[in-house]
Amino acid sequence: MHYVNPIGIEKRLISVKRQNMDIGGPTNPIKVADLEGNPVIVSGVVSYRVINSKAAALDVENHRDYVMTQAQTILKQVVSRYPYESTDGSASLKTESYEIGIELCRSLQEKATVAGVLIESFDLADLSYAPEIAQVMLVRQQAKAMVDARQVIVDGACGIVTQAIERLHDEGHELEAGEKSKLMINLLTVMVGEQ
Repeated sequence: MHYVNPIGIEKRLISVKRQNMDIGGPTNPIKVADLEGNPVIVSGVVSYRVINSKAAALDVENHRDYVMTQAQTILKQVVSRYPYESTDGSASLKTESYEIGIELCRSLQEKATVAGVLIESFDLADLSYAPEIAQVMLVRQQAKAMVDARQVIVDGACGIVTQAIERLHDEGHELEAGEKSKLMINLLTVMVGEQ
């Protein structure tokens, strides 16, 4: 004869199917200061599945809430180690999304193992400057684009002027120093000027 006391027994269903979880997003934006101190709004998507249902049921109160809390913390930590964008070609949030995703996934996996969860991916879903500085940063980006465009124009104009003087020399037209200088000034003014 066997007897089972049903009092105090709790039934917990643990799905081992692949699941997705939004971290941040429009309803719960996460504001973080990037490496340069600029406030940015970030969100991410975590794809995971339970591989140890005993750990997910017994070692943490709620495995989904546990992963959510840890993912928010990891997202804030990793984003704060990179600038939003860089001018010197170093890693930034805008250019290194794949590498940052790998770092997010690895860091979250270290925390999620105790809950019996396998993190399959953790990717940035949204990245933008916080509203309070977005306009200023847009002006800064436009100014940088203008300077870069001007640099291309100047480089091209200098090349054209050099070729013009060399071609005149090759065709037998010798110019004095003052004439070369005047020709260079006129050609550069026409090519670099907006009119």
